[in-house]
Amino acid sequence: MFLPFDLKDDESLRKAMKYSDVVINLTGTDSDTKNFTIEHVHIDAASRIARISKELGVQQLVHVSALCQNKDPPKYVRKPSRYMISKAIGEEEVLRERPDATIFRPAEIWGPHDRFLCYFASRRKFSCFFLKIFSFLRHHISLFVLLCTLYCDISNLCLQQSGYSYNHFIILIQNVG
Repeated sequence: MFLPFDLKDDESLRKAMKYSDVVINLTGTDSDTKNFTIEHVHIDAASRIARISKELGVQQLVHVSALCQNKDPPKYVRKPSRYMISKAIGEEEVLRERPDATIFRPAEIWGPHDRFLCYFASRRKFSCFFLKIFSFLRHHISLFVLLCTLYCDISNLCLQQSGYSYNHFIILIQNVG
């Protein structure tokens, strides 16, 4: 079940999660937008979702983070990634609100209509560069996670941990990019 919501509005989040047994937080962005910063999406919104899910008595919260998230990157990293730092802090905030939350740390996630695939699809149909990219992907596909595969993995985990089948799944996805 997909319901519209606003990350800045607690009431719309409550309405979206109201009858759910499981909440899966897939919200994320890799750049600032007019309405949301990276920190707002990965830290503030994640914390808000965790807090509200606890208030509503949602049995399980699954928070999707990032594989190499790190609040304190190694010294040899010249310019630390705001994305990775905010994902790490967001995880801490989620676990502070919901210590029982399940954290997923997938590799790069891509699927239909994302910037990664659309960028290459917008190039000339048979350019050498385009063909090299798909050759690369064919040999390195394990580095990436298809969104539908991630959804199946998370769903299976939730069902295995519960011991019973859920009546409602709410998947919080908001494209802020």
